[in-house]
Amino acid sequence: MYGLTPREAEIWFLYRSRCSYKEIAERLYISVNTVKKHMKNIHSKQQSSLNQDLE
Repeated sequence: MYGLTPREAEIWFLYRSRCSYKEIAERLYISVNTVKKHMKNIHSKQQSSLNQDLE
């Protein structure tokens, strides 16, 4: 999906499963800031993919 890394895909799955950033961080033993960074990258990749689809 959108060229996500395995970690981004894992975070996206948890987010789509209605986990909060804090819950994701606790489950994956990472900081909330790291979750936020991954989510920013995910949204960037989604936007890039959508833009390519429109061309």
